[in-house]
Amino acid sequence: MTEAPIWVLADPRAGTAAQALGIAERLDVPFRTLPLEWGPLARLPWPWPTLVGLTPAARGRVA
Repeated sequence: MTEAPIWVLADPRAGTAAQALGIAERLDVPFRTLPLEWGPLARLPWPWPTLVGLTPAARGRVA
């Protein structure tokens, strides 16, 4: 089986997840949904992109 070419990062906030899923469905290509779960470090402003704000389980799904 081949990996889906698009990953949909499903934020737990309903509106954000719905937008991401809607775009992926509209593209009409296979996609994989990765549920995100935010940990306590997500509240901190990070000056660079990082996965540290996600829970360990969510980081494992992304990696």
